[in-house]
Amino acid sequence: MTPSTKQTDNGHPQTTKPITLPQDGMSRLSQLLPFILLGKSTVWAWVRQGKFPEPIKLSDNVTVWRNSDIHAWLNNPNKLSRGQSMSHCKQIYQHLMTGKEINPMQALNLFGCFALSQRIHDLKHAHGVPVQTRLYHAQNGKKWSIYWLEPYYINQVKAGMIEPFCCVS
Repeated sequence: MTPSTKQTDNGHPQTTKPITLPQDGMSRLSQLLPFILLGKSTVWAWVRQGKFPEPIKLSDNVTVWRNSDIHAWLNNPNKLSRGQSMSHCKQIYQHLMTGKEINPMQALNLFGCFALSQRIHDLKHAHGVPVQTRLYHAQNGKKWSIYWLEPYYINQVKAGMIEPFCCVS
């Protein structure tokens, strides 16, 4: 894009560059709003519904989105590319249904999911999947959770006694 010129208060011309969303990197919601033309509450509702790319929670007070995910969504709002919270739920559920446990590092390595605890919350509260949790404490003070499904649940789903998570085909 080419720069535009506007006149400043002192009468001198000032060249400004148009504001664009960088292709790479990450942006906070306030930085995205001018480009996506949605309100904050709509963005969060759409994230929960799987209609908007999944954010990455960097800390308690910092949540960001990959700019590449936002560009992909802007080009095709009906198809999410990388930040697919619903597909992460499905992938995590399928992993748990094998009887394996999962922790945040595994979710990141296997599925590119930065927000395992959010996806577990979705599975538990939005879809009624009885995911079990165990919190571990390392000697260095770090904490992490491990998630799994009890064998009785897996067996009941496989036997057709319980409906599986709705997004599993």
